[in-house]
Amino acid sequence: RKRPAPSTGPNPGPQPKRAELPTKPATPQAAPPGSSTGAHAVEAAAQPARSGDVSTKEEVKEEADEVDEDFDAEAAEEEAWRAMREAFGEEACGERPGGKAKAKAKAKGKAAPAEEEPAEAGDKGTKKRKYIEAKKNEETGETTPGRWEFPFLQDLMTQARAAIWALEEFSAPATAEALAEEATKEDPKAKAKAKAKGKAAAPATPDAEKPAAKTFLSPLYVDYQQSLIAERVTYTHRLATIHNWAYRRLLALSVCASEAFNHCRDWVLLRRQKELDAVEGLVDILKEHIESDPPQLIGARLTLEGAHLHRHENVRLQPPVPEVVPPAVESVAPFRWTIAQLDGLLEVTGGLALSIGEASSLVPARDLHAALARLSQDPGGDLARKEQPRVPGHWQPYDEDRLAYLTGLFEHHPCGGLVDCVEFLLHLGLLHSPGGWPSLDTLLEVRKCLEPKAPAGAAWPDFWITAAELEELPLFVESSAQEAAFASKHCPSTGSAPSAFDRAQEQLRWVGRVLRRFPAKMQQEEAWALEAAWHDFLVRGREESDRIAEHLDDTRSTSSNSPRSPSEGLGLLLTPTSPDTPALGSHSDGAADEDPKKRPLPPRPEAPAGLPARPEDGVSVRQLLSYLCVGDTPEEGLSRALAVLGPQGASLGAAALQAAALQLGARPAPPPAEGDARPSLPSRSQLTEELGLGGSAGSAKAAADLAAPGSPLLRLLERFGLSRRHCRAQVDKVFPQSGKAWRPKPPAEPS
Repeated sequence: RKRPAPSTGPNPGPQPKRAELPTKPATPQAAPPGSSTGAHAVEAAAQPARSGDVSTKEEVKEEADEVDEDFDAEAAEEEAWRAMREAFGEEACGERPGGKAKAKAKAKGKAAPAEEEPAEAGDKGTKKRKYIEAKKNEETGETTPGRWEFPFLQDLMTQARAAIWALEEFSAPATAEALAEEATKEDPKAKAKAKAKGKAAAPATPDAEKPAAKTFLSPLYVDYQQSLIAERVTYTHRLATIHNWAYRRLLALSVCASEAFNHCRDWVLLRRQKELDAVEGLVDILKEHIESDPPQLIGARLTLEGAHLHRHENVRLQPPVPEVVPPAVESVAPFRWTIAQLDGLLEVTGGLALSIGEASSLVPARDLHAALARLSQDPGGDLARKEQPRVPGHWQPYDEDRLAYLTGLFEHHPCGGLVDCVEFLLHLGLLHSPGGWPSLDTLLEVRKCLEPKAPAGAAWPDFWITAAELEELPLFVESSAQEAAFASKHCPSTGSAPSAFDRAQEQLRWVGRVLRRFPAKMQQEEAWALEAAWHDFLVRGREESDRIAEHLDDTRSTSSNSPRSPSEGLGLLLTPTSPDTPALGSHSDGAADEDPKKRPLPPRPEAPAGLPARPEDGVSVRQLLSYLCVGDTPEEGLSRALAVLGPQGASLGAAALQAAALQLGARPAPPPAEGDARPSLPSRSQLTEELGLGGSAGSAKAAADLAAPGSPLLRLLERFGLSRRHCRAQVDKVFPQSGKAWRPKPPAEPS
């Protein structure tokens, strides 16, 4: 639809027709030099703004609604280009793009479908992006790094910059008549139009042919040119910003895509290699099982998870063949007891102790002699070949005299006719052992290991340890090398080589079984029992003396007619004195002047309370060390006992000395030796009085002086028959390694 042309400016002249904007906006071109139509067009475009003639949105919408549906856009576009050529000239406007092609299509008819516009030449067969490899200049040696390029982005930027009109030198705008004359000279078709228009127009005045320099420029034209330059700068800046942003985004996307492609390619190659390796591994496994002689079944589970072959060694398809572990066989010597034989002897002695009905480890010597006689008898015949010997080879021939002498070695004076089972078993277990009995240094090392294990509130060595803690002690460690040499010398004859037998460790375990089978009481309990027995004995003696004195007092029963005087009776001669006890009597200076009957007795001691209970598998530390502290002589045994069992330091108190010397809490308490129920062991007061300790609780004496030969302590132990407790029995002389027959010497005839 054509719109009426706006009012012309102050300069009269033909104005170009105005038409609707074309569907494809044309590139704005600058006005050719020497023409004044551009200035009039700018003034005409600016007049509505000055006059306030601005159409609102509602008016534009109404005008758009009034457009006819049959509006010919092609004709409107053609008329618009014709008007632009008339206003600016054909050189400035150029050729209408697609004009010839559209004219041909229009001539062919409207029924024919319009062909699609061909793609741009730059898009045919070109990639959207390409990577330029790094190049090295052979002349300079410099390496140009690789880079990404985006051709389509450059094409877009080129097309966008093409829309910008070319810059020209400034010139004064020409009038419309000069522009029309130039157009008439160049275009013959326009001459006819100019003649038709010239009839209606006024004749040209001589003033119109004056030079353009005398005309004044309108300020709007200058503003118009400045606005165009400003828009050009803004447009170019926006293009540069869009180009930079697009290039960065495309570069980041290209790098990420390239890395993803490389990762995918590596993953595909790795997957392929892993699959090949899994197949090769499976083939090797199958080949190994097939080619084995004889062929074996697949024992482990095989799974193929993805490209990985897993061989589950812990998931067995067949039960594994058990590894043949030869048993440990102990070396057998004809003069030494094996661990199995010692276990059998422990069962026999334990049965003897239970047959008596007491918890003590004392058994009659005759019963032990009979048990050894049964064990040492040769079963003979087939039974001897079927059963293992229960005693060593040198003990096999039964000899009554040797067994009687052996049991007599363990009959001590306080326990006449009784044998301590623990002492007897330990002597047989360590008989002819390469390491022998533990040395004093070994016992002191054992003490260092056991002292930190004492519970809170317990005194050394009155506490219990478990069997596991006992096995960790460094006992019999020194004899490990000697035991290995002994085992190689007496190696048993077997079809296959047996495993090594740890005799030292097994011997320590056997000692623990012996001590658990015959447990000892606590030292505090036995010390209280001894003091209470002595107190009861003295009280009974005092009461018996009073009763006898009362019965023998004739002065109370004599009548008044008797010729005898009451003072002439035999009461003073027959009055019994106090019991004769060791270390009591005339040893002290004040005892001769004091009447024994009037001496007051100390109160009866109270039973100890709060003692720790024995665990189920507990082993007494005092009992263990007391039996291992015995020596070749009583002096050596007593010194070892005082050094290991006594407190830290060079001096010993009365309580520690009594417990170490009398072996309280280790050996069973002996029965009374006399018929008057007098205790077999001395009391603490007798011990302190005999040794000259003064009886005070804080008194102490050096251990070296107490264990010296001929010391008062050794004389006291010999008087009570306790010195043999600290001495080892000479069992190796009764049953030597040579196995020769031994006969004890007959006793000398009395003169």
